[in-house]
Amino acid sequence: MVGQTSTPSKVQVAETSVVKQIKAGEGTTGPVSTLRVKLNGGTNTLIVKLQYTDTIGDLREFIKEHKSGLYEIRTTFPNKIYSDVNESLEEAGLVPSATLHIRDM
Repeated sequence: MVGQTSTPSKVQVAETSVVKQIKAGEGTTGPVSTLRVKLNGGTNTLIVKLQYTDTIGDLREFIKEHKSGLYEIRTTFPNKIYSDVNESLEEAGLVPSATLHIRDM
């Protein structure tokens, strides 16, 4: 639109063990899920690469480096909240990739 400026989105890649293996040229030990985590109303995106067997709790460890306070991890379609920290990404249906939204509680 004329006269309006937009703030560019900021994208960061979380330094997971999977990312470290890829950077070192080692490959990964199993299938990898790529999660796009939308923070701050979608203005910031955190890319998190984890093994299918990693859990929602593992994902939360990376999110808490970028988000303080209480929050929910959600998808919009289907509309679902991921709160079981012991559920694997595969069990949660977040493979091979998903877009997640962080919502303050």
